[in-house]
Amino acid sequence: MRTPELGIPVLIFDAMRQHAKVADVQNRACRALFHLSYKNDAARAILLSTNIEYKKITQAHPVLKEIMVVSGSLELVANALFEFPNQLDVQRSACGVLWNLTHNTEQPLLLAAFERSHVNNNNGNQTPVQALILAMNRNMNNVTVLQYACGTILQLSGTRKK
Repeated sequence: MRTPELGIPVLIFDAMRQHAKVADVQNRACRALFHLSYKNDAARAILLSTNIEYKKITQAHPVLKEIMVVSGSLELVANALFEFPNQLDVQRSACGVLWNLTHNTEQPLLLAAFERSHVNNNNGNQTPVQALILAMNRNMNNVTVLQYACGTILQLSGTRKK
């Protein structure tokens, strides 16, 4: 049985898996993950569960981003980037999730997760970073996609804004 605190992200992952070929599901799922992975604890508490007190959620899961990373979100988001290369909304939302998951996170767990995450697609076994590079190449005219993708790469490279 799933814990209520993680129920919403897990349901989103399930929806992404079950409807991997539906652009609108992937876009909305990525948008939901984008907001869940943002640093706003109050918004996360509301989105995670209305049955659990805010204090319990923030105490129980102070590292929700890391939990989402190890639960398979990287592969699912990268798959959305590969599956819908011409859907700007999906590209923007997916790159945003990857940026949020890396933003202000210094956990070695995150870097390890990016290194071990792979998506099997028509071009073989590819990584979330390869998905970002392809998204950048396909969306050179979209500032938001480029900001999110470059921000993710910046965070993964270990360079932090002081």
